Amino acid sequence: MPGEQELLDRILNILKFKSKGMTITEISHVTSIHRNSIAKYLQVLLASGKVDVQLIGNAKVYTISRRLPVTSMLHCSPDLIILLNQERRIIQVNDKYLQYFGLDDKEILNKGIYDLKIPIICDETFFPLIDSSIENGEKHCTEITYTYDKTDYYFFIKFVPLVLEGGEHGLVVIIKDFTEEKRIKDSLTENEEKFKNLFHNANDSIFLYEIADDQRIGTLLEVNDTACRKLNYTRDEFFRMQFQDIFHVESNGSNGTIEPDLAENYHAIYEGLLVKKDGTSFPVEASAHVFTLKDRLVALYVNRDISERKKAEKCLKISVNRYRDIVEGQQELICRLSPDYFVNYVNEAFCNHFNITKDNLAGKRLGSLDILAEDKELIQNCMNQADADKQSKNVEFRIHHPGSKPQWIEGSISPIFDAEGSVYEFQFVGRDITGAKLAKEALKRNEENTRFLLNSINDNSLLIDLEGRILSLNKSSCEYIRDYCADDSLSIQLITGRSIYEFIPEDIARTIRDVASEVIAAKNSDSFVDEINDRIYDISLTPIVNSGGEVEKIAVVKRDVTERREYESNLTSTISRLTDIIDFLPEATFVINTDSQVIAWNKAMEQLTGMPKEEIIGQGDQTYSIPFYGTKRPMLIDYVISREMTQYTPPGKIWREGDSLNAEIWSSHLNNNRGAHLWVKATGLYDEEGKIIGAIESIQDMTQRKRVENELVQSEEKYRDLIEKTSAIVLKTDTNGKILFVNEFGENLLGYDKGELINKSVFTTIFSGTVENTRIFRDIIEKILEEPAQFRITENEFIDRKGNKKWISWTNSPITDSEGRLAGISAVGTDITARKESEIKEIAHIKNLEFISRSAMNFANLPHNEEIYNYISSELISLLPGGVAVVSSFDDNTGKLQIKSIRGDIEGYENMLSMMLDRKILDMRFRIPEDYLKFLHSNRLIHMSGGLYDLFLKNFSEDICKTINDVLDLYECYMIGISRDDTLFGSISFAVPHRISEDITSIIEIFVNQASVTLQRCWYEEELAKNKCAVNGILGDKQGNSGSEESQKNLRTVLEDIRNNHIIDLRRQNEVFSSICDKNPECPVFSVDRKGTITRANASLSEILGNGTIIGKDITAFVPPSLQQEAKEFQKHIVNNPNGGPAEISVPVVSETGVPVNVTWNLEKMYDQTGEVSHILWIGRDV
Repeated sequence: MPGEQELLDRILNILKFKSKGMTITEISHVTSIHRNSIAKYLQVLLASGKVDVQLIGNAKVYTISRRLPVTSMLHCSPDLIILLNQERRIIQVNDKYLQYFGLDDKEILNKGIYDLKIPIICDETFFPLIDSSIENGEKHCTEITYTYDKTDYYFFIKFVPLVLEGGEHGLVVIIKDFTEEKRIKDSLTENEEKFKNLFHNANDSIFLYEIADDQRIGTLLEVNDTACRKLNYTRDEFFRMQFQDIFHVESNGSNGTIEPDLAENYHAIYEGLLVKKDGTSFPVEASAHVFTLKDRLVALYVNRDISERKKAEKCLKISVNRYRDIVEGQQELICRLSPDYFVNYVNEAFCNHFNITKDNLAGKRLGSLDILAEDKELIQNCMNQADADKQSKNVEFRIHHPGSKPQWIEGSISPIFDAEGSVYEFQFVGRDITGAKLAKEALKRNEENTRFLLNSINDNSLLIDLEGRILSLNKSSCEYIRDYCADDSLSIQLITGRSIYEFIPEDIARTIRDVASEVIAAKNSDSFVDEINDRIYDISLTPIVNSGGEVEKIAVVKRDVTERREYESNLTSTISRLTDIIDFLPEATFVINTDSQVIAWNKAMEQLTGMPKEEIIGQGDQTYSIPFYGTKRPMLIDYVISREMTQYTPPGKIWREGDSLNAEIWSSHLNNNRGAHLWVKATGLYDEEGKIIGAIESIQDMTQRKRVENELVQSEEKYRDLIEKTSAIVLKTDTNGKILFVNEFGENLLGYDKGELINKSVFTTIFSGTVENTRIFRDIIEKILEEPAQFRITENEFIDRKGNKKWISWTNSPITDSEGRLAGISAVGTDITARKESEIKEIAHIKNLEFISRSAMNFANLPHNEEIYNYISSELISLLPGGVAVVSSFDDNTGKLQIKSIRGDIEGYENMLSMMLDRKILDMRFRIPEDYLKFLHSNRLIHMSGGLYDLFLKNFSEDICKTINDVLDLYECYMIGISRDDTLFGSISFAVPHRISEDITSIIEIFVNQASVTLQRCWYEEELAKNKCAVNGILGDKQGNSGSEESQKNLRTVLEDIRNNHIIDLRRQNEVFSSICDKNPECPVFSVDRKGTITRANASLSEILGNGTIIGKDITAFVPPSLQQEAKEFQKHIVNNPNGGPAEISVPVVSETGVPVNVTWNLEKMYDQTGEVSHILWIGRDV
């Protein structure tokens, strides 16, 4: 029997060649030693540190220890190290310790610590710690001050227990000298105290902030006592505040970022405000510095209180502004000129008058101003005179801007003297007198115009002053005075200047005095009527005011109104009779005269407006409009009176009928402010000579009729809007199928222009194409005739003008005439194309899944013979009707394909090809080109755009090739390899009438993958039959030929287990997938194999990704490009991590339209019978 040490060495040698480690069972098998003994030896090796152990799942895996021996590290450490054994003897010491204390290793090695007197280690205070570490395995640390050679040293001592070779307990004493560090630290502490005293006793408020990577001012690191005292905050309060809560600086606002100048130059000085705790603030000058402190970018803000400086600046600014405000606030034009006529200063009033800004005027000469040339010379002469006389001079001049009238300026030019008494500047102060100039000119013109007007009118007109003296009179007045005085010698010149009261009767003179007094006081015109010599006169007095607003003259006009008074009397009696007539009219009517006074207001008018006749008769100034509009404004009757319709804003639609005006208007104040629609007619009243003497207006209330009309219009608009905006086809036809109406949505959906379908037959448009569509419409008519009350719901297929196929669902109802007979069909159609296409795709999807499930079961139960190839070709032809499938096996030794089965829709396809080629087609062998091998190994369907010539046909004669090529030109050719685990078992070639869709491509690839599993199993069995030695090699049995039969039996069992396990795996995985989908009906779910290919998907995923192919595609096809690598790596990590549980990842998926949909996925593993991860389930949450 080998000794214990020999067995330990043997185990170590075995582990040296197993880098990934071994379990106890594996080591037991290799050494043929009982596992309990192996466990005991491993514990010994583990305790001695020669092996390591790690837990993988439930198994302990042992590997060679990768730790370095302690002795190899002793001399590499900068610390002082002593190694003790269990007897407290020094077995090793590093050079650093010996050199530090000037010792020789011979003096202390293998000596007990109790017997020696060497520095540090032999201190009796450490003996309990050493005993505790060795006996109990405890670690200890301590700091000491040690005096050696009259110098104090500081050491940090650590006692670390360990296991020595052979399992003996030991101790490492690590002594670290931190004397220099202690001295540096003490020095730093002293400097820090000095800094703190300087920092906190400074007169300025100081803050230290950390700067973030985005240049934002971050955490407050330090603040001095001065800042706490001035701002009344505690340090803790400061550390909880943001930078922008303390500093208010206009340049950085409230975004908390550092100044641009500070960020660029690392130093900046600017002004701001510091905010106290009570909310008040004071101005500061902030000096900011940016530097690096302990690998962090920081900013130091030193804030100096500048309150006193700001007060001084404010006072100075107030003084300057006060003087400027005084000057700038003056209405006068102020300008300062140098002796050489340069403009030194102007105020705003000056700039406004000259239409120029201060910036444009500064530094320019007087000649640049818009002053008339002759007046500029006048100003210069005035300045020269003021300089000579040493006193101010007055001047008037004109400003002339292009395109405007001249302005008159009056002002004074004053010299300004320096300390020596010399004139160094002139100040001009002026004002605009253009208005006064124009007023004088206007007054002069008015006097001339007054004389002209007085002489132009036939009435007696005079102009008198306030004392009654005649200032001017016309010829009519002069003739009247001559007649009154019976003195023909009186002329206008002789009468002017005398009193008016000399030439009129005393009673009239008295009345004129009284009226004149009232006119002067009220400053308004007044008049009175008097009778002189049986004639009636209207005498009016009108005040004339001066520029100061005071009455200085009175115009007196005497007009003979005898004929007008007689006419008005006659008119009043006529209108009175007319009023009696209109009072009984049913329509609301009123009449006005030419002075816009109401002279008739009938009862219907009272009822309409609520205003009694007594309150309105005699009222003028458009008072009659108040009941209608709430304010005085023109009405239609005023249009008639004025005959000038352009001077008023029409209240509504107006039209003329003969001499009458008609209108439809809206009155907002009638019916208690609810308003009313009115029809209005106004007609003028004329005398015998055709002169207008008044107008009459009739009004009808049309509110009720308008309401009915509006309701009818709204009802029609609602119905039309409902029809046009509904998302369905609205169709009306007669009983023969002629289209009477179709809404805009229907025209767009069916692909027709607006109005194009009207009067066309449904049989040539909507129901065209098939006999079935015509039968559907006929059936609708018959069903409605049999049961008119019932709706008839139908569906039909429709192909629009662009060739797009659509499905329409119709809800049909009858249209009957007045006698109840069927007149047509009303139909509402809904586009159900998406639903129909989804149903068709769902049926195809179910058929494809049934095909895959059926083929999986069939492959598992097929016998291991040539029938497998026939089954493959037959199943593929059932999936691809109208095509031909050729299944071949592959011989890896020869590199040739051998045809095993040919299937097509035509019976005897194999014999037909054999006759064409004049040789038996089955078992023919073809060498496959090298460049096709990589495609066949991929198990992917390949479209052969050049046909099958390169693969097969070049093995035949030219005539045969031409014949077959002519046939294959009508087909699309494809090829796919049958391979597994990098072994090619065969290939399948197709010739089909149409291109194969992506859905069928995925099904074919899954089907071929199933076939490869079956052919791999057959290949194993063939290899077993060919070579018994190979079987023995597979089983790993080295006992010779005597056990070959048992080995074959074992191999068959293994292969049978593989097949059964594959079937069980497939069934169980389908059951698990179905269960997950049932539990999460609204969530997208799919499974992915180890290579990343999608093998299953539920309907919810199809709704998100669209109706394209999903199964058989790589998972990255539905992930944004930026996340594809991350998704693959994450799936790979889940597959290769056997101990990991479910995981979660947020990865958006991309639909057919390219729009990403954010989904959180739970990833769960699916295992096969061997416990290996075969698939990953992706279960979507939070879509």
